[in-house]
Amino acid sequence: MSRERVIVTAVVLLGVAMYAVPAALIVPSFVGDTGITASIQDGGANGSQSATDLNFSEVASERGLVYESVRKQAGMRGKISRSGAFVADYDRDLDSDALLLGGNRPMLFENDGGRFSRSKALPSLNESAQYRTALFVDYDNDGWRDLVIFPLFGEPLLLHNDHGSFSPRPEAFRTRINVPVSATAADYDGDGCADVFVAQNGDWKTTYPARVMPNRTADNGQRNYLFRGTCDSDFQRVDVGIDGEHWSLSTSFVDFTGDGRPDIHVANDFHHDLLYVNRGDGSFEPREIPKTNRNGMASEVADVDGDTDPDIFVSNIYWTRQIREKLDTIGVITEGSIGNNLLINDGEGNFTDRAVEYDVRNGRWGWAASMTDLDNDGDLDLFHTTREQFVPEELEAKWGEQFEYYQHSRIFERVERGRFEDRTATAVGMVKTDGRGVGQLDFDADGHADLIAANADGTTRLYRNQAPNGNALQVTVRPDDNRTVLGTTVTVVTENRTNYRRLNAKADFLSQDSHVLHVGIGDADRIERLRVEYPDGTVVRFHDLCPNRRLVVRGDRIVERRMLGTNATRTATC
Repeated sequence: MSRERVIVTAVVLLGVAMYAVPAALIVPSFVGDTGITASIQDGGANGSQSATDLNFSEVASERGLVYESVRKQAGMRGKISRSGAFVADYDRDLDSDALLLGGNRPMLFENDGGRFSRSKALPSLNESAQYRTALFVDYDNDGWRDLVIFPLFGEPLLLHNDHGSFSPRPEAFRTRINVPVSATAADYDGDGCADVFVAQNGDWKTTYPARVMPNRTADNGQRNYLFRGTCDSDFQRVDVGIDGEHWSLSTSFVDFTGDGRPDIHVANDFHHDLLYVNRGDGSFEPREIPKTNRNGMASEVADVDGDTDPDIFVSNIYWTRQIREKLDTIGVITEGSIGNNLLINDGEGNFTDRAVEYDVRNGRWGWAASMTDLDNDGDLDLFHTTREQFVPEELEAKWGEQFEYYQHSRIFERVERGRFEDRTATAVGMVKTDGRGVGQLDFDADGHADLIAANADGTTRLYRNQAPNGNALQVTVRPDDNRTVLGTTVTVVTENRTNYRRLNAKADFLSQDSHVLHVGIGDADRIERLRVEYPDGTVVRFHDLCPNRRLVVRGDRIVERRMLGTNATRTATC
């Protein structure tokens, strides 16, 4: 039997399924990526054992965030998941609320002082629709976060936020989207209105990725779409050089080239990641990002190396040497399953993968990610979900234990300027989870970044951050002149360091983080300067601010201040 036939047989044996193990296992040898495998060391199942202050407690049930996902979906082959977590302060009370997907119906949870309850703010939705992903975006710049939810094989539904209550705006997009997995927003044409980009995966019901089929080279997924916003409930689909049919999984809409115009990163399964460079004339130039031809899943943007340029973390698949050897015996090519990418930007949109140098390569089977300062020491840490591994019954007895350690989320603590250390998930309070989406928030306003992890095969996890040390500043930016604030940059200066944050859509695979920008400042007891630069170049500065505050900036004013910690519900005067 030919090797190609063996590979296809292995696909069938393992039950190719959307977002299940088999399809992404079958990855051929990649041109340009040769030699990488030799440099990857298998990480231990228990991670690093050095001391850490990271400490989480799973409190979803205790705090009222009770939601259960449904693993199998009708009409699609095999096991798939729609389990997503999307964070926004939809009612503007300075408490981060959460929209959860993946169960029988979408559920919006209102946060009241650190406790969640089911909100009645959503209208009745089509009960027969399977809602796949979502995006909170203030499309009309009134300061209230609106919501777009995306069903499988249907038109996106825009829900207008009228002071904390949502109502549908029909036919806002007028485009059928088949398999939406990630959506993001930015103002690509500089008109002050938020535009929406939607990434699609392929339809596993009708086809398999070309990369795993014999004699196929062209990608054969679904088209990704860009919709031009008008600051009204009318989004216009535009053809601006975003071509091809890919098996995309996540996307970010950020200025990667330093020219003030937002570009688009797309993480692709079975293909190179793509950067669509904004030419400034209403069109985009596509560029393949070298050494990314694997199984890109997350698109998490942060300034990792401290040069103020946006870098990108992309989760992937990492098989241990033992598992690679076993899978090779049944004809499954695993050469490409060599782990995460950490794409460091040179400031002009040229990226170098430095995941090995930063020690974040081994992410097991990664999905959505969040980069935030989890211990308030001033450095960004990294969390990403991982999935439970599917093992065929005939191989369970022999191989099952080899896959066990994949079922814990990955958490990497920044310990040096150029290095992270992985932490044992169970040792810092995290439980076994078949994870997909993740949302970062500070739900109890204690000044520490918490996490919601969507669970594909059970109840949602809410991890309360109990790290003992470190001060923080949290900043929310609201529009003041009927122009979007997406693209605003915030710089926090203390005696010891300068921290830089960028307000983008904060969206990822089946995920969206809070728009509250969280900045850890260590033991600093004063903020010397807060600098806010809006997308149009306007700069405002505030001086001599207190730490442990949540500030709301609108135009050139701080319009709300709230204390973080035990006095979080009191209005701050400092």
